[in-house]
Amino acid sequence: MKLKKFSIIFIFLIFNLTKNQNTILASSFRTSLRKSILIIKGPASDGSAVVVGKNGNSYTVLTAKHVLGTKNDTHDILLPSGQIHKLIILKTFNKEDLAIASFQTKEDLYILPINALLPYPAPNTAEENEYAQLELKSEFNTIDYVARVSGYSLPTNAVKTNLFRVIDASLIAQAKNNKDGYDLLYQASTVKGMSGGAVVGFRDCEDNQQGFTFTLSPIFNFPTLVGIHGRSEDYHGDGRSGISLGIPIKGKIKNFLINKKDELGIPSGELEIRSTVNKQYCKGSIFY
Repeated sequence: MKLKKFSIIFIFLIFNLTKNQNTILASSFRTSLRKSILIIKGPASDGSAVVVGKNGNSYTVLTAKHVLGTKNDTHDILLPSGQIHKLIILKTFNKEDLAIASFQTKEDLYILPINALLPYPAPNTAEENEYAQLELKSEFNTIDYVARVSGYSLPTNAVKTNLFRVIDASLIAQAKNNKDGYDLLYQASTVKGMSGGAVVGFRDCEDNQQGFTFTLSPIFNFPTLVGIHGRSEDYHGDGRSGISLGIPIKGKIKNFLINKKDELGIPSGELEIRSTVNKQYCKGSIFY
């Protein structure tokens, strides 16, 4: 009887340790993401932006072009500390609703790694073999089709402030030649203000950090930027389908970021991205 009682207590303690670790780490995931996604104070309305690079005190962000208005407008960016800094537009694209901008600050922000700049499969991870066998690789080069959409919603009748949201999503398809480059489709109930925010998939932490898991967990996986959110599908005022649209990082956008990666401090490739995510994610496993 004593052995059985001890076993039950031991199992209970292990369960609660795991549960508490997941709870803490889930909170850490949200906290980390919040240091990567910022509010743009646009000329007409607010929007969101995603930090993708850092060189010294200069940060680079991606956002939806329509959030910025025109190049003649004045743009500011609001940081987690409450500080406001001037935003400088570096690049816009003619056929895509996307802009690249920069600002200066000494505040410590997190870079959200770009999925298209990390090879698949990433070496020394479960992506090399287990994911292929279990058919967990998606067509987006992420683990399964699980995603999150994150950004700051505008005030509503129910919520009177800009609210940081991390919304569960499911990647659906990559279209071709959609208007304004909105080729990324995902199931997610997004709201106004989140335009310019992040659509993230998930990748695997290193095997030597016990990275493989059958389900997504902040212990084992880290978010990567798949695209920039910007629209919700609308059927002529008859309601929404629950499908949202984003601009994937591909083609001319991807090439521009690769060509400017050193100048803008954008992590690219296995070594640079792994160094970044090991500081921000992949660090909470109870196994090491």
